[in-house]
Amino acid sequence: MSEENKDQTPSEHKYAELLDSFKGRVATSSTLVRDGVVDTLVNAEVDKRANTVIKALERIQEINKEMNKIRPESTHVNSKTLEDIPGNLTREQGKKLRELKKKLNALDIALNKALADTDPDFQKLNDLIK
Repeated sequence: MSEENKDQTPSEHKYAELLDSFKGRVATSSTLVRDGVVDTLVNAEVDKRANTVIKALERIQEINKEMNKIRPESTHVNSKTLEDIPGNLTREQGKKLRELKKKLNALDIALNKALADTDPDFQKLNDLIK
């Protein structure tokens, strides 16, 4: 043993070994740091994309609710069967329904592109949910 080690207690010696081991690993940790940064960036992007998909699904639900609210204003009664026959949509209702269907279709296409197994494209989906 060296002169320094003779004066140290066993616990001080173990602590010094741990500290040296720590310093050695930190000095050579650049690969671990790079891997950690990459993992953090990937996780952030995955979270961002997952939130985009969730917002798109919420928007689809909103559109479906809006579409379900559009009903003909009047009904007619079939004189033979006494059943209610729905009336026609007003011009404004028809226009609103077509617009909603167009939005729903665009969201569906963008969502399918974003969730593609290869080369997912989130740009259009991001644009639609803003």
